[in-house]
Amino acid sequence: MKLEELKLWRERELFSEEIPREYGFLGAIYGVFRDGTVDCGTEFPAGFGRDIQCEFGRLVSFTQCEGECFLKDRGRMSDYCRSHPHARVPYKFNRECWGFRVFTDKYAWYIACTPWNDGRHFTVYCYDRETLISCLAEEKGLVSECFGILPFTGELIIIRFGEDSYSLCAEKGATIEDNKILAMAQNGMYGINRAQISAMQNGAIYGWDTPLADPSSYDENGYLITRYEKCKK
Repeated sequence: MKLEELKLWRERELFSEEIPREYGFLGAIYGVFRDGTVDCGTEFPAGFGRDIQCEFGRLVSFTQCEGECFLKDRGRMSDYCRSHPHARVPYKFNRECWGFRVFTDKYAWYIACTPWNDGRHFTVYCYDRETLISCLAEEKGLVSECFGILPFTGELIIIRFGEDSYSLCAEKGATIEDNKILAMAQNGMYGINRAQISAMQNGAIYGWDTPLADPSSYDENGYLITRYEKCKK
C-alpha cells in the first residue's frame, strides 16, 4: 500500500456519497478518534461483502504504522495534513478538508480528513478501482493502461492512468526494436492509438492535468503538435 496525494483534479470530486454509481462507488466508512483508538461506523449497503471490510482493516493498520501514523490520532492526522498543503480539497461543509488516496489491487480508497469535525474526523470512500480508473481515463480520451517504451533504455513498460510511475513488463523482447514492435502489437489489440500512448507516457511524467496528457496535443503519429502548428489550423 502507498498513501498518496491526488494525481488528478477530478479526484477531488470523489469525496462524496453522491458520486454516480457508474464510477464504481461502493460505500463509505467514517471514523472518529476516541481515547487513543479509532471508532468507525459504516455506511456500506446491507450485506456488503466481508472482503472490503477485511481490506479496510488492512488499510487502517497501514495508516497507523510507524512510517505514516496517519490515522493514529487527531493530532498526528492534523500534523500530516498541514505538511501537505497541496492535498486540500473542496468540502461540502465549506471547511478545511485534506484528501489522500490509497490504491490496492481491487479498490481505490479516498480518505477525507476533517480534524475540526468532532463527529467525523475522517471519511474513507471506497471505489472499485478498475471501474473508477476506466471512467476517469475515458473522460480524458485515454485508456486505463497501455504499453510503452522507457526513454533511453528501451525497456518495455506498462503505464497506468492516474499513476506517476511505470511498471516494468515481465514479457519483453531481446532488443529495443523488439520491445517497440511488442508494445505496438499489444496496444493495437485494444485499439490504442499513438496519440493516446504519447499522452499516457507524458502524463505519468509531467502530470495528468497538463496538456501533455491530452491526446489532442499529438498528431496521428504521436508527435507533439507545436503551438505554431495549432495556429496554422
